[in-house]
Amino acid sequence: MKKLNIAMIGSKFMGKAHSGSWSRVHRFFDVPFEPVLKVVCGRPGGSLQAFADRWGWESISTDWKETVNRTDVDIVDIAAPTFLHHDMAIEAAKAGKHVFCEKPLCLTHQQAIEMCAAAEKAGIVHYLNHNYRRCPAVSLAKQLIQEGRLGQLFHWRSAYLQSWIVDPEFPLTWHLRKETAGSGPHADLNSHLVDLARFLVGDITEVTAMTAQFVEDRPLPYEGSSGAFQAGQVTEAHSRGPVTVEDAAFAGGQSQTNAATQGDNAPVRPPYSAFQPIARNNIFDPNRRPNRVRDDTRIKPPTLSTESFALVGIMSYDKGTFAFFDGTSSGYRKTLKRDDSIAGYKVAHIATDAVKLAAGTNQVELRVGMRMRREGEGAWAAAEQSEAFTGDSAPATAAPASSGQTQAATGGPNNDVLERLRKKREQE
Repeated sequence: MKKLNIAMIGSKFMGKAHSGSWSRVHRFFDVPFEPVLKVVCGRPGGSLQAFADRWGWESISTDWKETVNRTDVDIVDIAAPTFLHHDMAIEAAKAGKHVFCEKPLCLTHQQAIEMCAAAEKAGIVHYLNHNYRRCPAVSLAKQLIQEGRLGQLFHWRSAYLQSWIVDPEFPLTWHLRKETAGSGPHADLNSHLVDLARFLVGDITEVTAMTAQFVEDRPLPYEGSSGAFQAGQVTEAHSRGPVTVEDAAFAGGQSQTNAATQGDNAPVRPPYSAFQPIARNNIFDPNRRPNRVRDDTRIKPPTLSTESFALVGIMSYDKGTFAFFDGTSSGYRKTLKRDDSIAGYKVAHIATDAVKLAAGTNQVELRVGMRMRREGEGAWAAAEQSEAFTGDSAPATAAPASSGQTQAATGGPNNDVLERLRKKREQE
């Protein structure tokens, strides 16, 4: 089994969580690699070596730049405070390391753009740890939505409530300072809710939000303390500082699917996290009526929409060789040359009677008269043409290829049909 060497920056609360996961992931799941806990980077002091010994790290470091540039490191796991993420992620990307970064991603939108650009330029694998996507309940909700079993989604409601800052004597850790955290529970907790809304419902197009602050100042913590989830931690006597982030946040908006979205977070006891999609077939509503119609027949899940497009012909003339497509929507009615795209596929090659479509490592040869078809958001699959489109072309009886400038593929429409179709599309 291939080994991947991990360097982790951060040895406090999230460092513990990540260490346990790295050391056990290959035991829980069938993965093609074995993580090696190569080096953990943290603040100077005896606690760092004790951390490494407890969690099985081979070595320690107090210099994060030296750590991410080590030649024996494959993946950099950033579990440090938010204000450090930007510089660490970019440095790791420049060093060619894959990046696993804790949320919130960074302090500002501009920082996020720069981090993503550096990762894309380096060609590395980069991942933001919105881990609730991986929960079984979320996976089931995703499946039910994709299968159409919920029907049309009307509303998304979610809440993430925690209690670790209810105590006004909880110390002023970095999580409660705008300069180091960016914001309070809106970024720390609401980021999970926003990610789940995007994952299950769709991108959010409009938003309205409000925040509230309940505790204006807190005791200062001792230097080096973590503070996460540790209410009652010993602090410096009589020294207090201002809280510069919110204690609670509420947001409402609308997604691309026109579903209303709502998320809120605030201190509460005990900690609580939940989400609820409200849909036409509202199976998540415990107070719903049974889904029965008057003849006592169960309401069937809505039929998934079917999309398809077909290769209707190939023509060569003075501007080059072009493939003519038609399909179930205007987005598939295209005249394409090599390297153009359709439905996420690139036209990799055009022959006399077929084209080769490529999407990553997946390649499909589509002959004239064949089509690509999918149901809902499922995968595309090639099939023989068996349906008429409502577009501007359809496969017709083949005609011998012309000896002039135009050439029609065997099995496709005759030259006159393709010529009329070419002129029509050029005019459009």
